[in-house]
Amino acid sequence: MDYARLFRLDGKTALVIGAGSGIGQSAARALAAHGASVVCADLNEAGARTTAGLIGKAGGNASAERVDIAKEDEVRRLFAAAGSGRASLDVVVTTPSINVRKPV
Repeated sequence: MDYARLFRLDGKTALVIGAGSGIGQSAARALAAHGASVVCADLNEAGARTTAGLIGKAGGNASAERVDIAKEDEVRRLFAAAGSGRASLDVVVTTPSINVRKPV
């Protein structure tokens, strides 16, 4: 069985929230490598743009959006933008988190 073909995402749209770095960036790049068109979203817009640029340089299709997931109106705007001009939104990955380090 050809597993690479089995998991192709050609013609699919993926939204990756937290795509500006770390696991989110890796997920966005992996989805694009398997053929998905990726919307890279992050609070750090520059990071999202960097990820979209890396995908583009590798031959993939990606766009970047800024979003603060703590604000409902921004999340609604993101989903509207991610679905705009596309037949469907097929994959959603959420990876953002906050790591606060301080004495207990």
